[in-house]
Amino acid sequence: MTWRVLAVVMALLFTEADCPLLAQQPSAPAIRVRRTPHAPLTAVLYDTPPTVADTPIDAMAKWIANGGKPLPPDTLQPAPTDEALLLPVELSCAAVGASSFAWFIGPTNPPPLIASGTPTCKMVATQGNPGQTIYWRVVAKNAVGESSGPLRSFVVGGSTITVVGADLVTGGQWMNTYGADGYSLAGDGATLPSYAQVMLTAPVYTWDEDTPDTRGLAKPGGGYLASTWYSGTSPGCS
Repeated sequence: MTWRVLAVVMALLFTEADCPLLAQQPSAPAIRVRRTPHAPLTAVLYDTPPTVADTPIDAMAKWIANGGKPLPPDTLQPAPTDEALLLPVELSCAAVGASSFAWFIGPTNPPPLIASGTPTCKMVATQGNPGQTIYWRVVAKNAVGESSGPLRSFVVGGSTITVVGADLVTGGQWMNTYGADGYSLAGDGATLPSYAQVMLTAPVYTWDEDTPDTRGLAKPGGGYLASTWYSGTSPGCS
């Protein structure tokens, strides 16, 4: 009888001592995986790539393999293009592990340093004149070291014509006031001096080639003209 009681007591003691230990064990979160028919049973394929502070794990691994230096800037904008860009042009990039950025921007190659400690990978380029090539490069930095991005460039768009003033009086009665050396009229021909070269790529749009409205542009042969050079959303009235 004594042995039976002892056995029961020992069983109770063992169970009570084990319960707190089990309660302290954290339960591992269930990993949501998917499998393809040809994937090995040991492969784990995530529905979405795991991240650390919004940085993909593979990029974090490359950063560590780089000795802690930031990875070279990538996702550079604007992308290379044959089209000219109107100033100002926003430059941007992404760089894993960077805490600041240095910017080299200018019309020379290599471009000069214009900013050395911007906190984000964004910079507005205002350098250059229409038709000029502007070179730029960004360097990612942190306390361990730095990594440079590739050299990029863009061409500045716009017109080289300088507006010297506005005439709100003459209107379409331009003869004897302007065009003493020559002229070029949308829809009515041109007479240019030898020193002038004018190239227009926009087509002519004519509302009325012989309008009685004196608000139109006077024609050298008499009458008035209502027309313009027009390209996209940038009309140029004559």
